[in-house]
Amino acid sequence: KRFNLQPMSDKLSAIHCRLGQYFNWQGILFTIRCLVRPSLYQPHFNVKTIAEIDFSALKKNGIKYIVFDKDNTLTLPYEKAFHSDVVSSIEQ
Repeated sequence: KRFNLQPMSDKLSAIHCRLGQYFNWQGILFTIRCLVRPSLYQPHFNVKTIAEIDFSALKKNGIKYIVFDKDNTLTLPYEKAFHSDVVSSIEQ
């Protein structure tokens, strides 16, 4: 009978690789963070159009990320192309 003499770290690495294919660890951790700090996913302000957003002011205030709803915000429903006003606002 053969014994597998791999170091324990190699075995754990192999298990992690196999599990990593089935679990979204970053998604799970972010979900836990959101449960602990709901302000991470709650809207802080709303605007009628993206053109109203002052991206440079947000950046100066330490905002690094913005979440948008795609349908009826960035595109028409079920479309992939951005609205023309969205493109001009983002390019600024």
